[in-house]
Amino acid sequence: MHKKTINSLLRQVRLDTGLKQKEACAGVMDIPSYSRVESGKKKIDFDQMVSVLGNLSVSLEEFIAAYVRPEIEENVRFYFSRLVKELPSEKSYDDILELYKKLELSYPDLEFDELGVYFDIKGFFHKSNPKIISPVNRQELTSIIDKIKRSKRRRFFGEDYRLIGHNIMNMEKDEILEILNIIFPLEDSIFITDQSKKFISLIFLNTITPLLKAKEYESVKKLLDIAKDHYFLYADSYYYRLHLKYLENMYLFLTTNDLTHMEKVADFIKALEFIGDFGDAKLIREEIKGLLDGRGTDELSQHAIVIAKL
Repeated sequence: MHKKTINSLLRQVRLDTGLKQKEACAGVMDIPSYSRVESGKKKIDFDQMVSVLGNLSVSLEEFIAAYVRPEIEENVRFYFSRLVKELPSEKSYDDILELYKKLELSYPDLEFDELGVYFDIKGFFHKSNPKIISPVNRQELTSIIDKIKRSKRRRFFGEDYRLIGHNIMNMEKDEILEILNIIFPLEDSIFITDQSKKFISLIFLNTITPLLKAKEYESVKKLLDIAKDHYFLYADSYYYRLHLKYLENMYLFLTTNDLTHMEKVADFIKALEFIGDFGDAKLIREEIKGLLDGRGTDELSQHAIVIAKL
C-alpha cells in the first residue's frame, strides 16, 4: 500500500477545508514555495506546518488524528486493538489466537509494541483458551523486570506503562518496589498522554491488592503515598479515584480493624451497583473475600464479616 507523505496530507487537508494555497501559506511562505511543498518538491519544517494548519483552522491534534494516523502502517498494537473492538466476533477471536501464535514463535525477539501485545493476549485470553495461550511464566516476568531495569530512558511512555501495569501484580514485593523506584516520581509539569495516565493509575490498582493479600502493609502504605503524590494523574477520573479510595479503606481496615473503613468499602460496592456496574461490584466482593480469608475470620467481628458479604 502506498503511503502518503506529510506534504500530500497537507494538500488534502487544505482541499477539505475548501481554501486556496494563498490562504494556507499566508504569512508562512510565498505561494510558489508552498505549491512545491504540496507537490512534494520542497520540505516543510515543523513550525511552518503548524502555521499552515493554523491558517486552515485545523489543530495539530486534529491533523494527526484524521490524516496522519490513518496513513501510518497498521502496527501490531493498532491491529490488536481493532480485533478487540470487534469482539465477540468469532473471526476476531480466531485472528487474535493466530496473532498470538505468530508472536509466540518470535518471542523474545519482539519489538516493544509486539511485546506489549504478546503479554496483553496472555493476560486477557489465557483463561478462555488455556490450551493455546499459556499464562505469563516466571521467566517471562523476569524478562520484563530486566528490560525495565536495564532501560537507560529518562522517561517512559505508553507501551512501557502498559507492559508494567498489566504484569506488575505477578511480581514479588521487592521487584514491585524496585520497578516503582525506577518510574517514580513523575513531575506534573511534563506532558503525559491520557492513555499513559490510565496505565500508570493501573499500576497503582494492580499493585496494592496483591500486596494487601500478602500482608505487606508497609509496602502498601508506601504505594498509597506515591499515588497521593501523583494525584494529578487521575484527578479527572472518578474510576481511579474511587478505586484507590476503596483500596485505601481496605488497607486502613486491615491495619486498624476500624469498622468505619469497612462500611466505606460497602458503600463503594453499593455505589457501583447503583450505577449499574454489577460486574465490577462482583469482582470487588470476591477480592474482599480473598483479603479477609487470607487474614482469617477469627480476627474479625461478626459485624465486619456481614459487611464484607454485602
